[in-house]
Amino acid sequence: MNPSAYGRSIIRTVVPIIVGSVIAWLAARGVKVDEATILPAVDAIAAAAYYAVIRMLEDKWPKAGWLLGSPGAPSYASPTPSPSTLTIPMTSDSSDSPSSPL
Repeated sequence: MNPSAYGRSIIRTVVPIIVGSVIAWLAARGVKVDEATILPAVDAIAAAAYYAVIRMLEDKWPKAGWLLGSPGAPSYASPTPSPSTLTIPMTSDSSDSPSSPL
């Protein structure tokens, strides 16, 4: 496993633990939440669960991807390296410098 993937795996493990701990801590202190506040969170959880289930189904049945709008998981190419910075050598001889077109 490369270092980037290892770090990402640690983050993906720790973040849910922290979120769960904060929610449990708030619940233990009796924090009350009204329906208008909790509804967006429930919506987000339902959407995430739907996506996760369809992605798992898509591994077995690729056409299930249509339930996400398009079949096939996206693939991302490596970013194209940016061109190196143009370096113009500076010389003391003015005859080597290009003449201005103006």
